[in-house]
Amino acid sequence: MGFVDNPSELTATAKKQIVSLLKNKEGKAQLPQSLVSKDSKFIVSDKHTASILFDVDSADEWLTALEEQDHITDLNIASKSAAIFKSIKTRVSHLLGSIIVTSQVKRPMSEGFPANAEYFKLEFLDKNSVSLGQQFREILPLLWLKSGAIGKRPEVNSNDEPEMLILPQNGFAILVDETKFAEFTEKLSEEDNIQVVYFVTNSEEAFREMTAGVKANNTYQLYRDYIDNFVLGSRRDS
Repeated sequence: MGFVDNPSELTATAKKQIVSLLKNKEGKAQLPQSLVSKDSKFIVSDKHTASILFDVDSADEWLTALEEQDHITDLNIASKSAAIFKSIKTRVSHLLGSIIVTSQVKRPMSEGFPANAEYFKLEFLDKNSVSLGQQFREILPLLWLKSGAIGKRPEVNSNDEPEMLILPQNGFAILVDETKFAEFTEKLSEEDNIQVVYFVTNSEEAFREMTAGVKANNTYQLYRDYIDNFVLGSRRDS
């Protein structure tokens, strides 16, 4: 969540407003506001499956509190910086296992926050769903972050996996269906701002061949089973 420069400036009321945004898939509150106080740096509860870190400077304490809390599956980090978020997310992943960024939410100032709120939510995704490509739109923010978080975070409006995405405004492109490689390279040739290209393939040989066929500073192989192998292998990184 990015909303204020200094999380310590958040009042108890503001923190409760943030907690009120945390909903499960049925739209029910994940944490009671009664758990919040002005001095709350984070919330970890034995009775609830969600947790939130308000102050990134207290990440060590938060991670310690999360140990052995196997029931917690939804984690939220309040951070203005995507880089700090990514760093803490990596530490959480090492502690709890495979975790994926799933969504980003904006809240206008008119609704009561000190500034616009935008947050990444951490969830455990269904492995079969991810491997089938049904969660592609949930994986996309990770690729945007990996590519340098250039421009506005891209979104796809459908749950269907696209054949390819070419995003010059974000500086990266993704080939999901490798049988569309010729069409993909033709479209890439029309763009000058693509610096990072992702190829979704389980074949290292196919990855090397496709890498040789594009002009990009960085190419990465994404295995079809994203959840176990997020970014495995870089042919070119210059």
